[in-house]
Amino acid sequence: MSKKIQTKQSAPTRAESGPPQAVSSAATSTPARPPSSDGTARATDSTEPIQESNIGAIVKEAKATSLTRQLTPDALKLDVAHHQLAVNASEQSMIPLGAPNKQLFFRVASALSMLVCLLDWKADGFSYLLTQTVQRAISEADVKFVKLYVWVDRRDNVGVWAVGVPYSDGTNYDAWKSGHKVCERAKTEWVKKRWNRQMGVYDIVTLHPSVEAPKPNFPELTMEEVVERVFEGRIIDSVDHPIIRELQGLM
Repeated sequence: MSKKIQTKQSAPTRAESGPPQAVSSAATSTPARPPSSDGTARATDSTEPIQESNIGAIVKEAKATSLTRQLTPDALKLDVAHHQLAVNASEQSMIPLGAPNKQLFFRVASALSMLVCLLDWKADGFSYLLTQTVQRAISEADVKFVKLYVWVDRRDNVGVWAVGVPYSDGTNYDAWKSGHKVCERAKTEWVKKRWNRQMGVYDIVTLHPSVEAPKPNFPELTMEEVVERVFEGRIIDSVDHPIIRELQGLM
């Protein structure tokens, strides 16, 4: 019986083994490289395959490039124009209409005052400034005459106090009279108003003599400019204004 001789066969070569088997694309696909800093696509060199260990470095480089584009010197500069506008808007903001805080001392600008005619519109709770043309077209019973005083407290808050003045028929009130006295006193010294319920008037409280009175920081504005800020959007200069028409029953 002849012996069967087993020979060790060598592994077939690439050509002999036939076409390669299909392999998962996830395992063989090459990750796309990020664009270069000049925006052009980065060419891949087939002779330099991307190693798995290099992927993290490539992603990190791409993020850094994107961040660098955003953080240019011009983008990091302070927007002076924007912030300057914000400062100016704060300085020229609307001035409130109302009496000073009863707990704070205040001064009144001696050169800033004006007699005006106001309409308190109950529907929205605002006071409207009327021009003379409109004043003549409506009843005196629907308006009030006041004197506007510009005040500033020690925290540099600025406001306008509207103190009533007598009507054409002579109607006057002690509260109005005492309000004017408070404002006149505040033109020369720091005062605080205190309402006297029993008498129906304002009492005047002054700083203690031991306290050094600071210099008031009045706004550098004309009275016309003050009025524009106080009544911004609330100046009625025509009898065709919706509020006037409604007041007269025309709408």
